[in-house]
Amino acid sequence: MNRLSLAQLTVNDACGPALIEAAAAAGFDAVGLRVISPAGVVQHPPIAGNETRLREVEASLAATGLAVLDVNSFWITPATTLEHFKPVIEAALRLRAPHILAVIDDRNLARSRAVFAECAAAAQASGIRIALEFQPYGAVPSLAAALDVARSTGLGNVSIVLDMLHVCRSGATAAEIAALPSDTFAFVQLCDAPLAAPPFDQLRVESRGHRLLPGEGELPLFALMDALPDGMTLDIETPNLTVQHLPHAEQARRASDAARRFLAAWKAGRTASKPA
Repeated sequence: MNRLSLAQLTVNDACGPALIEAAAAAGFDAVGLRVISPAGVVQHPPIAGNETRLREVEASLAATGLAVLDVNSFWITPATTLEHFKPVIEAALRLRAPHILAVIDDRNLARSRAVFAECAAAAQASGIRIALEFQPYGAVPSLAAALDVARSTGLGNVSIVLDMLHVCRSGATAAEIAALPSDTFAFVQLCDAPLAAPPFDQLRVESRGHRLLPGEGELPLFALMDALPDGMTLDIETPNLTVQHLPHAEQARRASDAARRFLAAWKAGRTASKPA
């Protein structure tokens, strides 16, 4: 069984309780909550460090029974210090999120690695895992680069987020994923897209507003799913500007329905391929 989580970017303008309510109505098991907004996305009032907002989210979670998969997105920029990270740890603890999703957006790798390691150590002391996301247009552009950063910390609480769009656009393969230990990965961000990548300077644009629902594109998702450890949580991250005018609940329902159709098709194919 794969738990399904609704990623914040999928219903990008839903904040806190609105996202939770939409996810619950669509039958998701969990949500990824943006507790601090990085540059370039819809700017929500921060939940991290905001007692009123934290209580609102806690009430929504209690009312719906949903879990929090991760709190996001903590971006390490040239100005980031451990002090910026402490409210995010507190939010993760309050919301019982097992993961904090982190992105390194500082190309001074000596500096950014040192800050990342310091933040990861603070998270480990609080019993929280760091889910490091790589992006082909970012400072950590590939699975290999993310693995190198994670291993360089020497800590056991750092794992990798596998965003299927970034996996494919960076050239990672199912064989590479299958060869890694199962605890390498935190969770999967599932979406689809055309097989052909846009120009390099449009990769970020595609990532944030032009993804397709699982099964509606051409990415080799079945092969990638086959390479994953069993039971990985799937965070459905399918931001698409053409549907963002729809009600939050409808956007969430579309994502949930597509994910379930995709999983049914994938499982049916695996069953059919087994020898009699």
